[in-house]
Amino acid sequence: MPMPKPTDGESYNAFVNRCMGDAMMNGDFPERDQRRAVCERQWSEPMVRSGHHDCRLSIGDCRMALRATDFAGQAATIDVLIAPDGAVKSTSGDFTFDEESWAAIDKAFSEHATMLVIDYEHQTLGGDYASPDGTSPAAGWVKLKGLRYEKGKGLVASVAWTERARNLIRAGEYQYVSPVLIVRKADGKAIGLHSVGLTNRPAIVGMKRIAAKQMNELPAGQRPLTKEFETMELQTALQKLIGGPTDTAEMLVHKVGELKKKADAADAPGATVKAVCKELGLPESAGAEAISAKLKLMQEASANSDKNVARLAEVEKQLTEIRVNKLHAMLEEKVKVNAINPNSETYKALKALATKAPESFVVIVNGLEPVIAPGRTMPPEGGARTATGKEDELIANSLKEHKGDYGEAIVALQRDLKKPYLEQGLTSKAANAACAAKYPKIFAA
Repeated sequence: MPMPKPTDGESYNAFVNRCMGDAMMNGDFPERDQRRAVCERQWSEPMVRSGHHDCRLSIGDCRMALRATDFAGQAATIDVLIAPDGAVKSTSGDFTFDEESWAAIDKAFSEHATMLVIDYEHQTLGGDYASPDGTSPAAGWVKLKGLRYEKGKGLVASVAWTERARNLIRAGEYQYVSPVLIVRKADGKAIGLHSVGLTNRPAIVGMKRIAAKQMNELPAGQRPLTKEFETMELQTALQKLIGGPTDTAEMLVHKVGELKKKADAADAPGATVKAVCKELGLPESAGAEAISAKLKLMQEASANSDKNVARLAEVEKQLTEIRVNKLHAMLEEKVKVNAINPNSETYKALKALATKAPESFVVIVNGLEPVIAPGRTMPPEGGARTATGKEDELIANSLKEHKGDYGEAIVALQRDLKKPYLEQGLTSKAANAACAAKYPKIFAA
């Protein structure tokens, strides 16, 4: 006589009770535990063949599936609902999960190319969530391509549980999973997933069984918006850049110091910047902004350590020195073509501006034009128009426009010539310095 099989529409509990009471099953399997395992295997037989089980509704069903796959000698991969679709109520701050959330999470998951960890009680966050011995063992793993989005349901993960977690789930000691999500402050939308914790107190209101500690400890949308979490991915990137998970900040300071020494001995202008760019994984043409952004990324990665912040500040200082030296070299090139007098107040102001406002410095210096020095019969190489001739033309036009009133003509000219610099964000003093370098006659009036 064949063993009982589930009928269409029959629930798990109804089938197992019927199977346990079956006369043939009692005769063939007199031991209750053995008979229950066989009944559970019969219930899950289609799932056992595929090695894949759906536990989005109840971790109790997961316990059944785990028992069945143990009996069959298989490792279970179980579907678990990580975050519901749509507007989600949470005791630590409401958030929204939708297709945009999935797109951002899927992209980051694919680019990072590592498995997603399911830990115990968010221990991988460290800090207040760290275990007494500092370890953070995995309860399960989600392999690449193991995440998916189901419209109307939410974010689903195919989880391969560890043996320890399987035993805890079977024993009913854990009932929920809880995602550690990044939530965008502007609109409360989930846009990143750090990890998932196996716990018994989900923050998500009405979360299906199987999800975070008391949420007054774990903020918005499963708040891993702690400083420790925000820098984790940055720390990983920093370790890759340096070549290993050692004392990265110290190594970075050492490497940049070596690069600076080599570049200081180089003849080619900008050799230091190129060397630093190469070490930081940036194009040689990268500007000061890109270098500063990369450094800021590294700085944030070690923000939880005062010691590392101090070391990175040293790197920032070195790179600022490199950038300023490069800008000063630009200014010296203008001196060579008689575009600015190195003994002038404007020259001194521009040298100071290279440190305080490098972007403004570049705008002003690039606008300096060569001027024929008194007594020269030929312009500098490349040709140049005399400032006096150009200024006289501007003054003549302004006098005509203001009916011969010299004072009004000069004031109007100064206002018009300063306007483009002011619109670029320069201060009035910096704009005056830039204009005085190009139009000394007008701005000396």
